[in-house]
Amino acid sequence: MFGSSWMNNFSRLFRIGKLRNDDIIFRLATSLTSGVILCAISILLTSKIWGDNITCMVGTSFKDKFLDTYCWVHSTYSVDVAFKKKVGRDTIYPGIMNSRNRENSKRYHKYYQWTPFVLLCQ
Repeated sequence: MFGSSWMNNFSRLFRIGKLRNDDIIFRLATSLTSGVILCAISILLTSKIWGDNITCMVGTSFKDKFLDTYCWVHSTYSVDVAFKKKVGRDTIYPGIMNSRNRENSKRYHKYYQWTPFVLLCQ
């Protein structure tokens, strides 16, 4: 009886407790990152469900839904020269103007529809 008690006390000296390989900063960063990603997902999904993600400006010859779908899949662009023009006089909005001239350089903007789902997987 005395021998087993002595062995238990002796073995407690060398017992390894719960090991942690992280600290408070690491745990805070991981929980904060998760929170930021969840907020981004909620913002992207609410704008996708209730908002108007993309609006293409054209004449009345096309239906709005058809053209929005085309712009959504193929991307949209702005004209670099139009950022230097005066809004209301030379252009209707910064970056928007007739781009039929080859001298105008276009800057394409793509919105990836799968971004909220990739964030959700993370």
